[in-house]
Amino acid sequence: MSSKWRETYTELQNFIASNPSIKISDNITSMPGDVRPKFYQLFDNVRVAFIEENFPAFLEEAKALSKNYTEAEQAVMELLQLEEISTLNFLDRFLHNPVDELYRGLLDPLFDLLKGKIDLAAFESQGSASIETTFGNLHRLGYSKWLALSLVKLLEADKLFAGVPPETKMDGHGDPLHNRMPVDTPQETKKLTFDHGPDDFSAFIMPHFIVHSAKLDRYVSIRSELRGASYTTANASEKREWYQIDAMSNEHRLALRNPSLLIYIDDELDDIALIADTNMICRPDLIVEYREQKDWSMKKDVLARRTGLYDVLNPVLGRYIVSQEPVSEEA
Repeated sequence: MSSKWRETYTELQNFIASNPSIKISDNITSMPGDVRPKFYQLFDNVRVAFIEENFPAFLEEAKALSKNYTEAEQAVMELLQLEEISTLNFLDRFLHNPVDELYRGLLDPLFDLLKGKIDLAAFESQGSASIETTFGNLHRLGYSKWLALSLVKLLEADKLFAGVPPETKMDGHGDPLHNRMPVDTPQETKKLTFDHGPDDFSAFIMPHFIVHSAKLDRYVSIRSELRGASYTTANASEKREWYQIDAMSNEHRLALRNPSLLIYIDDELDDIALIADTNMICRPDLIVEYREQKDWSMKKDVLARRTGLYDVLNPVLGRYIVSQEPVSEEA
C-alpha cells in the first residue's frame, strides 16, 4: 500500500541529495539561504501529509472546532465591540490554524529521521504519540473556550469586565512569598482573555472574565482550568459560600487541568471577583463540563477522581454536561 507521507519524505531526501550545500548530521544542521525556503516547504509537506494520512478524524474535528470557535469569536467581538480575544499562545494557534499546531511536535522527530538517529517506524511511533497528546489536550481546552464564548452570546452580554491580578512576589529560591491583600474591583475592558495571569505562580485565581448580561441584568463570571494560588484575600465576599481547599486537596490537584467552566452569577461585581485564594475556593452557581465519547466509557472510579472536585463544589444551580456525541443509554 502506498504511503503519501513517505512519498513526500522521499521528495525531501532527493532534494537534500541534489543540493550538497545542505548539511544535516548528528553535529550540524546547515543550509544556505537560497535552498532554505524550498527545504522547509518540503519538510512541512512531510509533516502535513503524515497528519492527513494517519489522523484524518483528528484533523476533521480540529477544523470543525476552529470554524465554530472563530465564528463565535467574531460574534463576541462585534457584540461587545472588543479590541481582541486572546488565549494561551499554543491554544490560539490550534484554534486558528490547527494543522500548524499539530505538526509542531513532528519537527524534532523528523530531523532525527533525516540524521539517521531513528528509523521510519520510530518516527511514526513518536510522531503519532505527539499528535495524539496534542490533540487530546488542546481539543478539550479549545472546546471549553468555544462554550464560554457561546455563553457570552446567549447571555446577551453588553459589558465586559476583568480583574488585574497582582504580580506574585518571589523569594531568593524562586518560590512565591505568601501575602495577604484585597482583590481589586474588576474594571471594564475591551480585551477578553483566557490567559492565566502575569506569572507562573498566581496570587489569586480570578475569573477569566466577567460580563454584564442584558438578558439577566446581572453579572456573570466564567473560569476554566484552575491553578494553585499563592496569596490570601483580605476581602472575601461575605455573601458567597467558601470551601477550604485543604479539605479537598486531592480533588483540587487532580482537577487543575480540567477545562470545565465554573460560572458565578451575582448583582455585584466585587462578589464574584475572586474564584480562589491559597486557602479557599468559592462555591460556583453553575458548572458546565465538556465530555467526549471516551469519557463515558471510562471506569467510574477513574472518572470520579478526575471530576471529584466538581462534585464536592456542589454548584447551587447544578452541574451540566455538554457531550460532543450522543450519549449511550448505558452511560
